[in-house]
Amino acid sequence: VFMKYLIDADWSVSAGNWMWVSSSAFERQLDCSTCICPVNYGRRIEPTGDYIRHYIPELADYPVEYIFEPWLAPLSVQKESNCIIGKDYPKRIVIHEQVSKENRKMMEQISQKMSEAPPHCCPSNVKETRLFLRLPQSCYHNVL
Repeated sequence: VFMKYLIDADWSVSAGNWMWVSSSAFERQLDCSTCICPVNYGRRIEPTGDYIRHYIPELADYPVEYIFEPWLAPLSVQKESNCIIGKDYPKRIVIHEQVSKENRKMMEQISQKMSEAPPHCCPSNVKETRLFLRLPQSCYHNVL
């Protein structure tokens, strides 16, 4: 999408930035699956669910308690909301709580195999990380 629509698209910048934001690179400051959990992050940044309703019309009628995790909605709520998960909207791709742990293990294994960690872009300071990601106080222990 970036390469197709952005005039200033740059593969390495886009790839590096998405790896940093998703904590799927060697970013020790963001090594916290609860801080960057897509569900919790969405709730924290835009708790009304209006952003999701705007950009994912299939979920527009979902109540706020299920808008961030539509796969948890009972079938009756899915029917009332005119969106059956797995039919009108895709099923959950991954279980974040599991894959974030698996990813962390893989990244640790790769890091151990390397004699020297590769250079990477990281936030200039702790305050920038907290500000950029709007991290809650409970995640500050991960951002030293």
